[in-house]
Amino acid sequence: MTANIYKQEYTAILHEIERMGITVIENLENALQAFQTLDTKLADSVIAKDDEIDKLQIEINDTTIKFMATRQPVAQNLRELVSIFKICTSLERIGDYTVHIAKEAKRLAENNCPHSLVELEAIILDGIQMLKDALNAFLKDDVEAAYKIAKRDDEIDRRYKLFLKNIILLMTTDSARSDMYSRLLSTSNSVERLCDHIVDICEAIVYICEGIYVDLN
Repeated sequence: MTANIYKQEYTAILHEIERMGITVIENLENALQAFQTLDTKLADSVIAKDDEIDKLQIEINDTTIKFMATRQPVAQNLRELVSIFKICTSLERIGDYTVHIAKEAKRLAENNCPHSLVELEAIILDGIQMLKDALNAFLKDDVEAAYKIAKRDDEIDRRYKLFLKNIILLMTTDSARSDMYSRLLSTSNSVERLCDHIVDICEAIVYICEGIYVDLN
């Protein structure tokens, strides 16, 4: 096997990761729009799209396993392939949390949620940008960017905790809408968790580039 063939096959795997990442990002963007507009049809399309994301994960994992078995990579090449499994898992989990956001958007629409969720929408938007940047950092082996992206999660966590505090306060003063506030708490938790998985992707990038395990959460 020539180095060119190895590179071609590995590049093909990277392209599939990129396709999965873009699909997850687009679905998250649609989930945000469904949440902003309480569009139940758009929310349904987000939920349905998750099957495609799950299939992409399976296909990438299968291709990577076969590649490892036949090409027997070593050193950094092996780290790259091992990290692909972690990144695929993180993308799939982000997809699951995206579905949860879409489902909560449907429930909020049924409860006539007042349109005053600007802060939570802004947090989701920042999470989307983090994911875009993390995917780009992975494709470019940009470890410096990975560290910086992971650091942004600290601000997400701060805003998430403040949002929780405000919603819990509203639950105590407006008990008639307690179910709606519970939906918002659930949504915000999904957003916080998906951002944690973006940090996991950043950790995988560091492992690929530097050969060390780091805890960036």
